[in-house]
Amino acid sequence: MTAHRSLDKDALRSLLSGLRDTSWSWREADVPALAAGLGWHLGEVVTGTGAVADPGHGLGRKAVRFAFDDGQVRRITMRITSIIDEDDQTDQAFLREVCQQAAALGAEVLGEPTTGPAGGGQVRWRGEQATLVLQVPAVAVTLVWSTNAFQDHWDALSQE
Repeated sequence: MTAHRSLDKDALRSLLSGLRDTSWSWREADVPALAAGLGWHLGEVVTGTGAVADPGHGLGRKAVRFAFDDGQVRRITMRITSIIDEDDQTDQAFLREVCQQAAALGAEVLGEPTTGPAGGGQVRWRGEQATLVLQVPAVAVTLVWSTNAFQDHWDALSQE
């Protein structure tokens, strides 16, 4: 049996609170300051493309990924679990459990979730400037943080 890892409740609460309380430019040039402010160790940066960071919670040096486009940060994806075997039912149950716990804690820290497009297996919190999406791709639970404008654009593309 594989040992699975996820952020503990205190670490997840700290991450959610930090994201909630952070207002920033969403400019690629400001990523080092954002990473430092959140306590992340910025790793490889590919100008115009993206960057990775180690948030220091033991899930890997690339647990945080930034996507850049035209000098802007389009989204930041944060993995909050270890990567699992997508074909293993026990592993999938682990992801579902972590997602349920993260959604409950998210509601406690961020308020009731907002709505997104129908389906998709996501829980969302939309603020004045940015949206945080909790999702379960096939191999890990992630939080995706993006500007509302980019999230709206992504949603429109997904509906086509």
